[in-house]
Amino acid sequence: MKRSILASLLLLVPAVLFAGSYIVPSDRELIESADAIVIGDVLASYSYYGEGGKIFTDTILRVSESVRGVNPSEVRITEEGGVVGDRAVFVSTTPVYVPGQRVLAMLKQDGSRLTT
Repeated sequence: MKRSILASLLLLVPAVLFAGSYIVPSDRELIESADAIVIGDVLASYSYYGEGGKIFTDTILRVSESVRGVNPSEVRITEEGGVVGDRAVFVSTTPVYVPGQRVLAMLKQDGSRLTT
């Protein structure tokens, strides 16, 4: 009995040591800080090596409605992270876009790139 309790406690320790918390901005803050807001359908996503050997993923959205900022028929969203060959980089705050999915995207302009 004592061994099973001790074993259970030891299993919980690593989970506590690696726990994290995130402060999620309010909808108002997201809307006010967005350079562009669009509603659209995800056409495709692809990952590649970019500057400095970092992995980036570009996602193409077909824009059905531009709420703020941009008014093209398509936008390319660039995010850090992705999978290229046998190398993967995941950023916990980066959204995952699925082809065919309809999304509301609040975007920031970062140089020549749009990001979430």
